[in-house]
Amino acid sequence: MVTDIYMLTTHAILELLRENNGWSDFRISRELEVSQQAVSKWRVKSHVMSDAAGLKAAKILKMDPEIVVLSLQCERNKNTIVEPLYRELVERLEDKSA
Repeated sequence: MVTDIYMLTTHAILELLRENNGWSDFRISRELEVSQQAVSKWRVKSHVMSDAAGLKAAKILKMDPEIVVLSLQCERNKNTIVEPLYRELVERLEDKSA
């Protein structure tokens, strides 16, 4: 299980779906209603999961959807001026849900 919210990336979400449910990438694509190509691109870290797929994953994993979506935003905005803002928001939400 991911304990450090900053490690909650697209790849980490895929690993949680695989480990917790025993799902293949094909099954993950079916459950998140995306193409297998999308999952492959996420797996090789060339793309970030969409917010819609993140919300579906959050529901499956019983995770706070706000934390998941903000974490994905943080991943999308890595090394930009807004990244610290997203990180701060994720941290606040994590503190509230603890």
